[in-house]
Amino acid sequence: MIMGIDISTSIVGITLLDGNGSVIQYGHVDLRKTKDFYDMCDSVKVTLQSFPEPELVFVEEPVMSFSKKGSSASTIAVLQAFNGAIRLLVHEMWKKPIQSVSATHARKKLNIDTKVDKKLSSYHRKKALKGKIISWVIAEGADLGFTKTKKDNYVVGCDDRADSYVMARFGLLS
Repeated sequence: MIMGIDISTSIVGITLLDGNGSVIQYGHVDLRKTKDFYDMCDSVKVTLQSFPEPELVFVEEPVMSFSKKGSSASTIAVLQAFNGAIRLLVHEMWKKPIQSVSATHARKKLNIDTKVDKKLSSYHRKKALKGKIISWVIAEGADLGFTKTKKDNYVVGCDDRADSYVMARFGLLS
């Protein structure tokens, strides 16, 4: 079984696949209202404990550089620390090696179309990209419980579950 994890300090997505790529279990942890670093780690641990033990774990690399209108140094530092803490937590739970993968590399290897209109604002480009990834996951036949709001937006956690699925599917190729 292969687990993919999309680690973020707002929402963590988790997907577990069998060796054929079928979804065994999926979920996400909404941390937006949790401010304490250790409480955030504990929340992720509780959710991970509900999953069967994976054979391999693939985790999306944290943001590593600045970009225009992107993350500040303090935000990047927190993301790096949280990513490391969750990776350590996973290692301590299951004693499995954890593969770190860039989201761009995984998407490219899986032939996911990531082209979005550069004329869009940063927010709308990100939203369009997340929509393309969710569409790819749906086209793959994976049921990750995607639902939409009355305004036709995906509910919280859908894009994070989709990103974790991408990590797990990439793991199948390895």
